[in-house]
Amino acid sequence: MIRKLCRAPGCDEVAAEGEAHCAEHLAEVKARAAAGKQQAKHSAVARAGAQFYRTRRWKQARLAFLNAHPLCADCGEVGLVVEATEVDHVVPHRGDPSLMWDRSNWQALCKSCHSRKTAREVWGGAVDRPGWSIPAGLRASAIPVVLVCGPPAADKTTYVQDRARPGDVVVDLDRSLEAVGGRAWEHDAAKVKAAFRLRDEALRSLCCKAGGTAWVIVMAPSRAERLAWCGALGARTSVVVLDVDAGTCKARIEADPGRRHARDAMRAAVDRWWRAFDT
Repeated sequence: MIRKLCRAPGCDEVAAEGEAHCAEHLAEVKARAAAGKQQAKHSAVARAGAQFYRTRRWKQARLAFLNAHPLCADCGEVGLVVEATEVDHVVPHRGDPSLMWDRSNWQALCKSCHSRKTAREVWGGAVDRPGWSIPAGLRASAIPVVLVCGPPAADKTTYVQDRARPGDVVVDLDRSLEAVGGRAWEHDAAKVKAAFRLRDEALRSLCCKAGGTAWVIVMAPSRAERLAWCGALGARTSVVVLDVDAGTCKARIEADPGRRHARDAMRAAVDRWWRAFDT
């Protein structure tokens, strides 16, 4: 199990499970956040934004944009494949119609990334959990978990197949995509959404398992993300990082006919993984 200290300066208490602060400082952070949110809700900018987002024109444009851009742009920058659910204005519109409707100023984000960005822009706050693909409200696993991390083509799936035993649980987005009729690195919006729902159901079911080991496959290049996964999955989680070098990963991608449809995206994700990697 990986434990971490409270993020508050000078505090040497252990952070609460799944959080970045100890119980005392977590209460302070939440109180400041609540006060900031209340103030922001009543601002002129917030009122203008609320009117804009209720319009039929925006709702239709938003849906079309998400269908064309089904994955979170911020998560993609660090090699993560996460479903986008929000359309964000890169430069905050502050009620300016020209910025509101400038599609070059739009980007698709997951809810966590969008919330974090909005928090910084609107009320100067921050959220403790970044926009990784960790389901909200995930309860600790009742069985041991092995979190297997690495860049694309690091042979994470093979690693798990060689070690999993009958009765073990394997949670892998690629496997979920195949189960809904897609394939790894699928960009079809409906299939990506269905795969995330299936994968998240499997993760949430771990709190009720009675035996075996759960193998959870993610990319998780940063130590911060691996810590967040460990906090969410519980104290019985161990971590394996397959830090296969970029050249080897790219050679495997080139040699695999099954990856032909996604070679460019996978090569770029390998580079992003290594830029974000830390131990």
